[in-house]
Amino acid sequence: MTNSTVLSGPAAGPATPRVGIPWADSSLGGLVQAGQRISVVCPSEDGTPRVLTRGAIIRSLPTSGGGLIQGSPSTELVVVSTGSAEAAAIAVAGQGQPLGLVVE
Repeated sequence: MTNSTVLSGPAAGPATPRVGIPWADSSLGGLVQAGQRISVVCPSEDGTPRVLTRGAIIRSLPTSGGGLIQGSPSTELVVVSTGSAEAAAIAVAGQGQPLGLVVE
C-alpha cells in the first residue's frame, strides 16, 4: 500500500492534489529528487508531445527497496503535486500510455 503521509501529509499544504506517475524510466533516478519541479508529458494522437502539467513538484520517489508500493517495478510511483485538473489529466493519461518527466 502507499504510505498515507505521502499522499496527504502536511508538507503538501491544504487541499494540494497529488497524483502517482508510474516510474517507467529508472535511469532518471540520479537526476530527480523530491522537491524538484517537473513537467509531465505524453504522446498525443499524432505522436507529438503533449504537456499535461508544468511545474509539478515531486513529493516522493520509488526507493531501491521496492518503492512506495510493493511489487514489480511497474507498480512503483513518482508522486507529484499539481493542480486538480492537471492531476486528473495525469491520472487518466497514465492508464493507457507511458508518461515522461521533464526536469525543469
